[in-house]
Amino acid sequence: MLKYHASEGMKTDKYFIFSRLLCEVAVLNSKALMSVRERIDKVAEETHEKSGKKALHAVFEMKKQISFLHRVLYLEKRLLSDVKEGIVPNARLDGEAKLVIEDAIDDIGQDLEFIDSYDRSLDGILSLLNLGSIHRVETSINFLTIVLVILTLILVILEIVSRSH
Repeated sequence: MLKYHASEGMKTDKYFIFSRLLCEVAVLNSKALMSVRERIDKVAEETHEKSGKKALHAVFEMKKQISFLHRVLYLEKRLLSDVKEGIVPNARLDGEAKLVIEDAIDDIGQDLEFIDSYDRSLDGILSLLNLGSIHRVETSINFLTIVLVILTLILVILEIVSRSH
């Protein structure tokens, strides 16, 4: 982007360059979020195919990464806000650069919303995994109940037979 502006003879002073560098970081983060979404979709597919410790581990790993990304994006948004407000020493912006930074802050805000939705998606996957586990436990309990009833009937029959002799 900087090369394009310079080759077109557009404004490329220090304010412009500084604001564009900060904006470029925000753009790169947005691209990284796309790969995160793809990984979440892959984890979701894997959990539908198989459940268990591996699926649970994959979901929790993704949740850790999502949490880390959320912290990074939040700190980046705070830094950009501080730069825009003139709180960061030696980082001054002109009017146009402030607009660029405001756009980057808005983009990061949207990215944070995406991160929150990704986290909710992972929570949904965890809920499905829990439901699968609960279903397996219920099936086991039903089986054991049937076995217990059969054994109880056998004991009752044996008791009746032993009393009749």
